[in-house]
Amino acid sequence: MLIINVPSLLQGSADTGFYTRREWRQLASDEQHSYLDAIRCMTETHSKLNLNTSRYDDFTYAHIHTVNETHGVALSMPWHRYFIWVWEQTLREECGYRGYLPLVAFSERQKLGFLIMV
Repeated sequence: MLIINVPSLLQGSADTGFYTRREWRQLASDEQHSYLDAIRCMTETHSKLNLNTSRYDDFTYAHIHTVNETHGVALSMPWHRYFIWVWEQTLREECGYRGYLPLVAFSERQKLGFLIMV
């Protein structure tokens, strides 16, 4: 099994094109609100897949309908990284989000007693 220290890969600056994803609780209140506003925007924007749902649901639909091709296969990790990148770009381009996607530190939440289903 290959283990990669992802946070070290995400260190950098705007000059290098790299950035650091921060855990949700490390975001300032205005950064959290900005992210939630972008999510709300996605839920209030009509589907581009011609579904009778929201733009937010387009991503759920795409993920569910590719599950057999994208889970349990060698390209699972790259596909999901790309999927998350597309999600982040969509938040920026369609909803004006200026931040980066926050991380959720599941291991920290386990220590606090939150139920986590993986």
